[in-house]
Amino acid sequence: MKIKIIAIGMLKEKYLKDMVNEYTKRLSKYTKVEIIEIKEENDTHPNAKEIEGKKILGMIKPRDYVIALTLNKKEYTSEELASWLNKITLKTSELVFIIGGSLGLCNCVINRANECLTLSKLTFTHQMSRIILLEQIYRAYKIMHNERYHK
Repeated sequence: MKIKIIAIGMLKEKYLKDMVNEYTKRLSKYTKVEIIEIKEENDTHPNAKEIEGKKILGMIKPRDYVIALTLNKKEYTSEELASWLNKITLKTSELVFIIGGSLGLCNCVINRANECLTLSKLTFTHQMSRIILLEQIYRAYKIMHNERYHK
């Protein structure tokens, strides 16, 4: 299985890039991870969210299983995420997670998603959401393989 993360906004800080690289490296034992960054639109533009949405949709293939990270949707424990991920791997060869920018996700992206998921009831920056998502995917794979990491 291949996991693709499409994220609005670029990581600029080295320490954030290092964290993403570390989890991507750790995950390489289990799956291929591709991260696609899309430049965030100027939030003063009246159609900024729609422009970002069209760019996101342009990165998705028709057969991709798409998970939009949104507020007030399904929220999993780490064990539940591992079980869910294990089931999804039977349905698809490419799983795409979408992380919106400061404007959130356009309805066109949410409508395309096969599922919507919430990382937490807390609000995180899109940069932190990327790292949290990668860590939780890594944790899920460790749980699925009965390997020590999750306590």
